[in-house]
Amino acid sequence: INLKNRSYKNIEDIHVTDKVPQIAEIKKEFAVGTLQPSSIIKHERKGTFVKFRLDGLESYEERVLSYIITSKISILGQFQLPIARATFKANGRIRNTTSNRYIFKN
Repeated sequence: INLKNRSYKNIEDIHVTDKVPQIAEIKKEFAVGTLQPSSIIKHERKGTFVKFRLDGLESYEERVLSYIITSKISILGQFQLPIARATFKANGRIRNTTSNRYIFKN
């Protein structure tokens, strides 16, 4: 997930939530120097929720949030990841934004 503050003002109190479908699982190993998720919540029917929390981003700053997922079964064709959601505070107001869908074709 690429986060980018496109404004000239700082944003703060950033919460990013990503959903991993049930047919995939998250590897618990994270690379050195990467921001680890603040929580990983498994839900029986809805999949796994990965949550990140950042204190803030300065103007035009970028961050990359990464983790590795593996499929529980072999997948033929394409695989689609749901959108990620981010909530942050800018100019004293709480804002929401979403990512694009990612379609993996093999």
